[in-house]
Amino acid sequence: MSQHSPTAEEIMRKFLLSSHVLDTIAFQDFENLFSSKYRGTERIRLLYNSIVEERSNIRDRVGGLISSHCAELDSDRHSLPTNAVTLTEALSRLKEHEMEMDDELQALAIEVEDGKHQLSVQEKKLTSEAVKAFVPSSLDFDLLTDLQENLR
Repeated sequence: MSQHSPTAEEIMRKFLLSSHVLDTIAFQDFENLFSSKYRGTERIRLLYNSIVEERSNIRDRVGGLISSHCAELDSDRHSLPTNAVTLTEALSRLKEHEMEMDDELQALAIEVEDGKHQLSVQEKKLTSEAVKAFVPSSLDFDLLTDLQENLR
């Protein structure tokens, strides 16, 4: 009985997207990160729902990138005549793909660092007293401050 060899797409999806259970937090656990005065408030539910939605959007984007990358690999493979790829050529192409992926990973790492920096800048702006006066009263910065303190 022969076993099915997993495709590149199956492997990437398994290791990048199948950890759904491991990278989620139950609402109750999330709510417990805040002090008791904020537990049970609608703001906690809205913040949780926002995080869950953003996480879902990121998973969808990664899934799309996996699909497009694997489709590109399949089209490259199908454009070659049968038996045209020697082991040396295949290794050479894999190294090229690895270098391309390293470049993409490096670019994404730079984007992440830039995003962290921008987030830090925005956090400082939002927590400053001068900006608080212009923020609608429905937003409660004490809630975020409380979360930061409880996470420390």
